[in-house]
Amino acid sequence: MVKSSKIVLAGLLASMVALSGCSADKNIASTSSGKSGEKVKLRISSGAAVEEATAEQAAIKAFMEKYPNIEVAYEPIPGDDSNQKILASIASGNAPDVFLMDSVVLPQFIDNAAVLDMGPYAKKDPAFNKDVWFKNVYEIGVRGDKIYDLPRGFTPLVVYYNKEVFDKSGVPYPKEGWTWNDFLETSKKLTKAGADGKTEQYGVTADPYFYKSVPFVWQNGGDVLSKDGKTAKGYLNGAASVEAYQFYTDLVTKHKVSPTPSVKKAFGDLFFQTGKIAMNISGHWTLLGLNDTAKAGKFNIDKLGVVGLPKNKDNVSVMYEAGWAASASTKHPQEAYQLAKFMSESEVGQKARIQSGLELSAVKKVSEEYAKDKPIEQVFVKEVQYARQPWGSIHPKWDSIEKEIDKAIEQIIVNNTPVQKAFDDAVPKIDKIINE
Repeated sequence: MVKSSKIVLAGLLASMVALSGCSADKNIASTSSGKSGEKVKLRISSGAAVEEATAEQAAIKAFMEKYPNIEVAYEPIPGDDSNQKILASIASGNAPDVFLMDSVVLPQFIDNAAVLDMGPYAKKDPAFNKDVWFKNVYEIGVRGDKIYDLPRGFTPLVVYYNKEVFDKSGVPYPKEGWTWNDFLETSKKLTKAGADGKTEQYGVTADPYFYKSVPFVWQNGGDVLSKDGKTAKGYLNGAASVEAYQFYTDLVTKHKVSPTPSVKKAFGDLFFQTGKIAMNISGHWTLLGLNDTAKAGKFNIDKLGVVGLPKNKDNVSVMYEAGWAASASTKHPQEAYQLAKFMSESEVGQKARIQSGLELSAVKKVSEEYAKDKPIEQVFVKEVQYARQPWGSIHPKWDSIEKEIDKAIEQIIVNNTPVQKAFDDAVPKIDKIINE
């Protein structure tokens, strides 16, 4: 699952409240909200590449075989703006009954009563079993006894490494349980200058993005907001966070084992495959692109290695998830719940999806079985236990908050602004956003 691109939600979300009028307890006890024998029609949407669409169609077919009284129309949304198009459909009163959403927009949907609370339906469902999914992944869409999202797929962050670069440099491969110091020393050994004295090979890429760097903050015992999300003061600019970001940004500014954003851009999209950068922090979505370049003869996939993030005080990663939700305005809430649940837990669709390489299945059994003979997948599955829920799936104003943090990180890396000053300057801006 690719981390969601940022979208402007406020205007569309404001329109939702008046249009979402379905009561959460409507027809909970019934197995069908249609009249006896009546054919119920549902619409389902998702942003899907060809491989994903094929898997989802297989799951929909299996669902209709199980529930012959329910007819499902699949409405895939190609491109990267599926969240925005779903929002537009909700605001216009033409929302699909069930839709896929990235967890980054879930808090705003919940706050604006745009998604159905599936908790009451799950409570009445004897076949509902939350243990089907990885516990921490399932809990992303849960608020107390309310269920707003049932997970489809997700990914923790890991470190990809190019074995060929390691071999040529005579550097041992990183191992599970490595530390920040191991990470830094490995990066130094992999950074090489050319005959002209300019660096032509870097050990790692420390990108100026919060979503890639936040595990370092958590590993150091810090955070960027208070637990209740009401302030950044004393958190983003607190000692633990500043220390973590000092380490992270020093990779670029002090140790120079990571390229600046402009240098990385000059390397092109194949910076990892061509060996310009030996290690890359990323999610499972990167594996999809690496497999594509391998098929095109531009990379030897046998030279790919994956290891968990280096640890410090704690071993922590972050996960990014997408899940199935039901529209609060659906006329068939019981059936919408059944469809969302089936799409989330059905092994038919999940097995077909996981083979695309985009993400892990949220269904434990599917991911674990798929990983049995695949060392790289085994690393991802093992890292799930260390993965924390991202702030984007918790805070309704996170989109704007994250932009301010990204700006601060960029100031540190690009303009050499001291870490403490950059975050001291960002805190009042973030707190203003929170309190508006």
